[in-house]
Amino acid sequence: MTRFLYPLSFILFPFFIILPAQNIQFQGEQIEIKIRDDQVQVTGTYYLYNPASYPLSRTLYYPFVVDARLEYPDSIHVSLSTVDQSLVYRSESDGIFISIPFLPEQLITLTVFYSQKTLANQFEYILTSTREWNRTLQFASYIIQIPKDKQLIHISLDYQEIQDQDNYQIYYISRSDFMPPENLKIIWKEQNNETF
Repeated sequence: MTRFLYPLSFILFPFFIILPAQNIQFQGEQIEIKIRDDQVQVTGTYYLYNPASYPLSRTLYYPFVVDARLEYPDSIHVSLSTVDQSLVYRSESDGIFISIPFLPEQLITLTVFYSQKTLANQFEYILTSTREWNRTLQFASYIIQIPKDKQLIHISLDYQEIQDQDNYQIYYISRSDFMPPENLKIIWKEQNNETF
């Protein structure tokens, strides 16, 4: 993402880059990650607040991890709580640009869904750019669904609860006043169901 970082031009957020003239507050996020065969589906809900007494329009950059493990998403959908239709976005090599209108003193939720092919039974969701925001997330929750025919090897954040539901094990992670120490990384392998 370094090509998007120009001096005094952009500020990084946990999931986007935004022009510094803004005073939009990024308050928290709720992320659902579902592993399905060699695909990972992500639904991210982000809570954004305009404290100003005037309307604002901001362009955000939403990055994806794209590398030898993870291909560029093959499906992307973006929506706002204040708009009845899907938002138009502009694709880049490792992310998308999204334009968002804010009314005065308005709290909105931005929802981004994407499906990404994994080539190595691994997934990574970007968290560490929160440090560039210089303020913690008021709240953050992460729900990770892993099929029971796969064995979890590693989650980089400690989880508080596990539940069984249908053919999935569901891991629940919850944080408040959260400054992420690292990206959310998940590694799994196929279950060994051999019988003797």
